[in-house]
Amino acid sequence: MLAPYLSDFDRRMKGKILLGTVKDDVHDIGKNLVAVMLSGVGFDVIDLGINVSGEQFVNQVAEQKPNILGLSALLTTTMPEMRNVIEALNKAEFRAWG
Repeated sequence: MLAPYLSDFDRRMKGKILLGTVKDDVHDIGKNLVAVMLSGVGFDVIDLGINVSGEQFVNQVAEQKPNILGLSALLTTTMPEMRNVIEALNKAEFRAWG
């Protein structure tokens, strides 16, 4: 529904964003809304979907080379998985800072 309203914006590519919901979480409404809005204002959005493991995130960062990685989680029980993804990115040396 939002896409036609967002199409009036400057459509030059602003960067690539990789999004996904972390492992063991199947909630994606918020992630999907963010993806639509970012896409509507000119970002190339790659949505990995739900229940994405740290290894999948690392592999896709290596393959897609995004400017931004967005991690999504709704459940408080799956939020610690975000730290696991960040640690996997650190181990793979995709983050220059700790």
